[in-house]
Amino acid sequence: MEGIKLNLGCGHKILNNFDNLDLFPFNNQVIKHDLNKKLPYQDNSVSYIFCEHTLSYLDNPADFLHDLHRVCKKNAKIDLIVNHFSLAFSYAELRKKRSGFSYFMLGNYNWNREFYKMFKVKKHLNFTRVNFQFLNYLLNPIINLSPMFYERFLCYLLPCSEIHFKLRVLK
Repeated sequence: MEGIKLNLGCGHKILNNFDNLDLFPFNNQVIKHDLNKKLPYQDNSVSYIFCEHTLSYLDNPADFLHDLHRVCKKNAKIDLIVNHFSLAFSYAELRKKRSGFSYFMLGNYNWNREFYKMFKVKKHLNFTRVNFQFLNYLLNPIINLSPMFYERFLCYLLPCSEIHFKLRVLK
């Protein structure tokens, strides 16, 4: 994959051959950057972005996604992982601006229309349990058969941990 690869809001998860950006860099491998501000990259210069559990800390996720679209090349790939709203721990940190997301599935109609013009989207709800890992393999395919049904009727009985959005940039 040619071009710049970004790991946004990396924390302590440093990826080799990536530009690792975070507001609180803990070593010299991390570039200090506030993701509430425009990314310091030229338009159409980035080929891949990894962004895990960062969106809930941002003031305006829609502006952030517009900026990702700006810096990405046509057909660039973005892995965007966010907390699901049913996960109890998603409420636990004081710096978070949002507790969790269903935002892309049930969000504002006008934003959804605009979002789908910028990105081709593949969604995957991820049920993750550390103590009972066999449940991950059993439940992930079931909850992904109908995410709307899952969020309406089952999400508080069987809370999933995250939503993984695989985005491809459309230009």
